[in-house]
Amino acid sequence: AAHAPPPPHAAPQQSPQQQAPLETVVALHAYAAARAGDLSFNAGETIYVLGKKPSGWWYGRLARPGAPAIVGEFPSNFVQASGHAHPPP
Repeated sequence: AAHAPPPPHAAPQQSPQQQAPLETVVALHAYAAARAGDLSFNAGETIYVLGKKPSGWWYGRLARPGAPAIVGEFPSNFVQASGHAHPPP
């Protein structure tokens, strides 16, 4: 049986706003974007991780109530997995 051809590269990709996250993390510290494409966030905010680089910079989506989702890169050492996050006092 012949193998099905791979899908064409022109196929539309999911936009980062709709992409299913790899995991959810919570910011331990506030981070202010140092360059274009960085994601700024405040401590305690939830970030949906969309990709990870070996450099330690991750790519993710920040969704705030009543605001459009923001997508960008951030340092992974500023966040922790949400499964281990402690609720605020």
